Amino acid sequence: MTMLRQGGGVIELARAVAESEEFHTLHGKEECCDEAYLGRLFRNGLGRDPDALALAMLREVDSRAELLATVADSNEARERVDLLKDLFPDGPSPSDALAYSLWVQRYGLLDEHDLLAISRQIEVISEAPRISLLMTADNVRPDLLFETVSTLDEQLYPYWDLFVAFPDDLPISVRHKLQAAAAHVPGIVLVEAPHDAGPGDLLQAALARAEAPFVAFLESGDRLASTALYEIALALNNAPHLDLLYTDEDSLDEAGERFSPLFKSDWSPDMLLAGDVIGQLAVIRRSRIHAVGGIREDSGSYARYDLLLRVTQGLHAGAVAHLPSVLYHRGRKPGRPLPFPRSRNTSVHPDVVRTVTRHLKETTGATRVSDVYIGGDVWPRVIFPLPEPLPRVSVLIPTRDQPELLCACVAGILERTAYADIEVIIADNGRRSSAALQLLRRLSRDPRVQVETIDAPFNWSALNNRLAARATGNVLLLMNDDVEVIGSDWLDEMVRQLARPGVGIAGARLLYRDGSLQHGGIVLDETGATHVLRSAREEEPGYMGQLVLTRDLSAVTGACLAVRRDVFEAIGGADESFPHTCNDIELCLRARALGYRVVWTPHALLTHVDGASRGPDHSIERLTRSWRDLGRMHARWPEAVDADPFLNANLAATDHHLLLATPPRRRRPWQEIRDQWAGKQSRIWPVR
Repeated sequence: MTMLRQGGGVIELARAVAESEEFHTLHGKEECCDEAYLGRLFRNGLGRDPDALALAMLREVDSRAELLATVADSNEARERVDLLKDLFPDGPSPSDALAYSLWVQRYGLLDEHDLLAISRQIEVISEAPRISLLMTADNVRPDLLFETVSTLDEQLYPYWDLFVAFPDDLPISVRHKLQAAAAHVPGIVLVEAPHDAGPGDLLQAALARAEAPFVAFLESGDRLASTALYEIALALNNAPHLDLLYTDEDSLDEAGERFSPLFKSDWSPDMLLAGDVIGQLAVIRRSRIHAVGGIREDSGSYARYDLLLRVTQGLHAGAVAHLPSVLYHRGRKPGRPLPFPRSRNTSVHPDVVRTVTRHLKETTGATRVSDVYIGGDVWPRVIFPLPEPLPRVSVLIPTRDQPELLCACVAGILERTAYADIEVIIADNGRRSSAALQLLRRLSRDPRVQVETIDAPFNWSALNNRLAARATGNVLLLMNDDVEVIGSDWLDEMVRQLARPGVGIAGARLLYRDGSLQHGGIVLDETGATHVLRSAREEEPGYMGQLVLTRDLSAVTGACLAVRRDVFEAIGGADESFPHTCNDIELCLRARALGYRVVWTPHALLTHVDGASRGPDHSIERLTRSWRDLGRMHARWPEAVDADPFLNANLAATDHHLLLATPPRRRRPWQEIRDQWAGKQSRIWPVR
């Protein structure tokens, strides 16, 4: 990899490999290029003996290295060797620089057929939107600015312009270079501003000159993928209601190699309150920017982040979209803020907190931001106000012959929970134990506890529906009897979340007894439902801080799920056709289908002895039942399962890891045209 990055050719690489000890072990140390060497090369590399065509190659090559390069570059070798699989048998991690480099080589490069298909698609876009790009040039290294300009000159989509704002005291040498760039690349407009203009003033000056319906911000030294503006324009054309569209990004090292990809989630308002998770590349409707007052002059280096907070405030979720494609490559401009979440670990973190605090004071009043220690590090926590008066919370607990678990669960709710207005309703489902009967009798003496005996086959959905009908609270908390309270404020946090406009369901951070993560939210794909980063240690924040920040998800576990009563009734309660599995996920999907948010918070912390109530699903009967339920859920919610908005299409979730998806689940927008020309479906980008 190093040799290729430094400009070495394939023959040089093959020569270096052929001189290695590993190669000598497999193919012999002698320098002759004969039939014996060819045979070893084929058997070790391709798993077969050479044929007559291969033997004929001996007459056309002059060295062992040349023969190695010829064989290695053959289609047969390319199909046989899978570097991603061979080097990363447990799956390639997005944080591994080599894994990401190989992944980009396989899935991120364009060939001539791609370019032709894209050109054809640009020609037939019904209404090609123009995009104005805004950039500043104050005390900037000209070489970095020109790197960015060069990527604009390489854009496949032609309908753009660039406004570069600079102070009038910019050094004359830099000014001349800017003028030369503007003369060389059509579409560049230079905007002069007063010498005392700050970052916000410069951006506002550039914005004032823009006329396109959409604008985006660039930083000198950053680069755009050649398809960036084309993919954005196509998405905007297909969804004309959008006010904000953002993409994935990565960074460039000193050698210009890509690393540290940020594969983002779809829109989650809470994540933006923790930092600039929207990042780059993002395009914003220009009229929306003007509607919120434009760029504030006192917002400093966080002018863009401050603008994003105001642009998205009160915006309908359907007006924000995410394009899971790496279209922006962050450069190496000195002194600029790092991308989220790395920015949180620097001295500018207080500036982020101040920006968010001002925004919250202007929009919500009582909401505040606090720094909390999670995993041995500082992360921002937005504390929303509790409603007044406090709503009653009805805790619904199905149980059967688990007196020790139930006793610990109820004791934590009644004795170690700070929330003032609680009732506990227990479903005694098919009890056979005398110890359980004694415990239930003792618990029922507390006026806050009710016990209902239900002698029927276990059905999680039916039991919770029956308890909900008896409950008097405006908040229903569905809880397993194997959940234990850790801190006193967990229920306060869940009620705070449900009191927010638009939130219908809230889930908690659940731990195993050894302190590792049991539940950090659920993501969906065609293989089923996965608990995000199960068994992660306390010190692990998760990919892009997902285990330490409040965020939207498609589903949370029913082991500890809070739902507003009006939402529960609006969606018709739990579906009793799902008695054992998928019932909590299906409940969440129906809530989201009606426009309610499902939110997971790390600040409601409890212990969950997963599977203790009913045991693990390891029997053939239970596994079959689980897969049957999963199939029915998939049939009912195909889009939600196949394209979970909170699992980036470039990532794959396993029980314990987030890995690079091989292949990505997103089909490239020009692929259909390319396939038509090729006369077959691509093996790299399968049709969904």
